[in-house]
Amino acid sequence: MSPYEQEFQLENTRAINTVEQVKRYKALLEKTLDYMGAENLRKLQELRENAEANPTDLFVFIEQLHAQNQAFNFKEKIKQLEELGYLLSEPYFSRIDLANVVNNKVDQIYIGKFGLTLGVGEKPLITDWRAKIASVYYKYRYPQKGVVYDTQDGQVMRDLLLKRTFEFDSGTLIKFYNNDIQLDENELISDKIAKRTGGVLEDIVATIQQSQMDIIEQDPRGVCIVQGCVGSGKSTVAIHKLSHIFFNYPDLIHPQNSLLVAKNQILVGYLSTLFPKLGIFDLNYGTLKDLIIRIVFRHGIKLALDLDNELGMDQVDMKLVNLLRDKVAEAKKKARLQIDRLQENPLYSSYFSFVYDDELSIQENVLSVVNDLEEEIKYQKERLDEGLSGTAEVRAQTTIKNIKSLVREVRKISNTLRTTLFPPLIKELGINPKEKLGYKDALVYCFLYAEFFGLPEFKRFEYCVVDEGQDFSVLEYLLLNKLVIKGRFCILGDLNQSYLKTGLTDWNDIAQVITEAKECKKFELTTNYRSTKQIIDYACALISKFTTDFLLQSISRVGPEVRIVDALDDFTQLSTTASSGTPESQANLLVSSANQSTDMLLNMLSDDIKELNKSVGVICFNRVHFDKLSADLEFKYRAVLKEKLVILNPKDRIFYTPKGVYLTMFENCKGLEFAKVYVLGMSKTPKDLHEAKMNYVAVTRAMNELVVIQ
Repeated sequence: MSPYEQEFQLENTRAINTVEQVKRYKALLEKTLDYMGAENLRKLQELRENAEANPTDLFVFIEQLHAQNQAFNFKEKIKQLEELGYLLSEPYFSRIDLANVVNNKVDQIYIGKFGLTLGVGEKPLITDWRAKIASVYYKYRYPQKGVVYDTQDGQVMRDLLLKRTFEFDSGTLIKFYNNDIQLDENELISDKIAKRTGGVLEDIVATIQQSQMDIIEQDPRGVCIVQGCVGSGKSTVAIHKLSHIFFNYPDLIHPQNSLLVAKNQILVGYLSTLFPKLGIFDLNYGTLKDLIIRIVFRHGIKLALDLDNELGMDQVDMKLVNLLRDKVAEAKKKARLQIDRLQENPLYSSYFSFVYDDELSIQENVLSVVNDLEEEIKYQKERLDEGLSGTAEVRAQTTIKNIKSLVREVRKISNTLRTTLFPPLIKELGINPKEKLGYKDALVYCFLYAEFFGLPEFKRFEYCVVDEGQDFSVLEYLLLNKLVIKGRFCILGDLNQSYLKTGLTDWNDIAQVITEAKECKKFELTTNYRSTKQIIDYACALISKFTTDFLLQSISRVGPEVRIVDALDDFTQLSTTASSGTPESQANLLVSSANQSTDMLLNMLSDDIKELNKSVGVICFNRVHFDKLSADLEFKYRAVLKEKLVILNPKDRIFYTPKGVYLTMFENCKGLEFAKVYVLGMSKTPKDLHEAKMNYVAVTRAMNELVVIQ
């Protein structure tokens, strides 16, 4: 028996014992949940099996049961049950041996997606990847002396004797390999990525790279900006960061008080498929438009909204942000002056002192004065009730009379906000609250409303992750900053994917908008782990003619060559050909050409559908193509594919599946990934950086195979 076989035998015995202990622990936990009733358990099991496709249903069901069984701490037990289910499939993925040179003691640490300790005071059977000691696995590529990690008592130094990685299949140990200096980790990552189907996000706890771990471990009490090239795993890193925060800062930041925000519902829903896999069950997620609606509804603001109307958003810049801030500063100054005058009045000066709190709105500052004064009135009345007499009684009555007069004067200041300060400012900015407000005006209105009156019915979030952050304008960040405590943001994006004219062009703008943060730190991810070298080379060729900033670096994962198909209906040529004809002939030509190219694509797609063992994305640049394909796919394949045929519509709820066919318009594809991608209607030669970025975004959705029909 070889040394490897001997060691494998030992590790296999350990793995079998671990799985058995997890099974027993899980069975014991399920027994304690028996009182819930068979129907609830059946429903829970059904939702758990489809958690990545429909995470919202699982979250809502858990919340309902938790409300009924709070004393039982139901939510925590269900969460642990989910974790144990994952551990049965893969109990751990790595082992590190750490030696204390002082006492020669060696600790063997087995690291898994979740931790498990069987009894109080016992050594963990499995150590959670988020634990401080587990950082050694991510920070050091091979065994070496003097590795360090943080503990509650400070930094600790050990010798790393062994770093070992395991592969499991349905709870059975398949193989292991030792991470030494000869091991090429890129090959291991390539192998894992090649097995992925796409369509849903996968966790990366076993393959987190040091550059990614630096982001995950960054102190959440500040702004963390990540410029990550396409396919660098930035979205996945963001969700792992949330999981890491909830584990290591449980008293500071809570899942139910945190937010993940993206530009559209498709991306939000796609990201949410990873939450259950990392034990996140009650995170808030949505779009900024969702939050605007919530603000307006909860505060009873009488506004009609048309948030799909984004007219004027391309004009948003730091000048507008600074203008709004200047207007708010002027209003604050006027309110302060009115309060200062009251303080200077000899009749009132002895009754209150006032220091303006910039973290509060103008009205909240004013009402804080009212509250203090009413407390004093209450105190003086209590003194009278206790039986004051003589001059003391007269003084108390006089005090009450003067303070009531003062309260009326202060309330007048509050009234001026709603009558003579806020409405004229809104009008000055060209906003008419009696008409439907588009997205830009709604953003401005809500920001100013928050500054003038506060958002008392909207609890500020303790942490916020912004995905595809380059697509958000400085005005959107200005409002988001009012909704999150002390600038606690992780903002991830890629300026090379910023094709929207409403988005950012410089990450430095964020530091000018989110000014309350403890610090603002920027990270850069430059390696693409998603796509093959052939796809990356093709994508870089598209954009490098216009910019060399933030270009992709490949891990040299090899795949098929990119297939370029020249269809007869190139829309650039057609528009030129048709321009001399009548409008009717132009329309007929476009429809006819769409039929030809979509028929070509359907023929190619039929081979994929015969053996659908991966995700296949079809990205259309033209609505004619999309509508034709949508109708044809529904007619020919809906009965066969059922929920595995996914037509992406930003207004519909999406069922995400790892093995399915996805049809989407180009503008809805950002952030998604598919094993194979067909791009239809993309221009052959982009005329400028904006068009090149669009092409770049589309082709980089592909992991393994790319077909471009031009």
